[in-house]
Amino acid sequence: MTNTRQILAVFALSVAEVGFAAEIPTSADNCDLQLPPDNHGEITGQIIVYPRRTQISGGYTGCQSVWLYDGKTYYRSFIYYFDRGELRMMKIIEPQGPPKSIVCEYRSGKSLTTNRDCRDLTKSIQAGLGPPLPSFPKGCHAEALKQRTMPANCRKD
Repeated sequence: MTNTRQILAVFALSVAEVGFAAEIPTSADNCDLQLPPDNHGEITGQIIVYPRRTQISGGYTGCQSVWLYDGKTYYRSFIYYFDRGELRMMKIIEPQGPPKSIVCEYRSGKSLTTNRDCRDLTKSIQAGLGPPLPSFPKGCHAEALKQRTMPANCRKD
């Protein structure tokens, strides 16, 4: 019995030191989306975001996703997970080659992850640049290309 307790104690300490990779809960709002809904926003005509920042309340628990669009296919490239309005995780998905992703954990905009791809987002969040990411309504960039100026009704949220 004592040996079992000692083994469990050593295992618990090693797990606490190494840690397990965090995963974004797919059961939370908008976390299991594979394609953007029709009312998505756009950062550019090829960078799609859902939900738009105006659709995310201060107490939101769920995800905001970013897709790259090549004119035929949507590739989900980032997933931001918020818990009660605070960014907790960002998943970076490599669309090229074998499936590969990096999950970054955050508290108050600061990365808790040692991976260099997991940057501190405090200044970006404080400046209103997100996450959650601002976006234009769907179709604004195509309209701006036609008119050679951003239409008055196309305001970034």
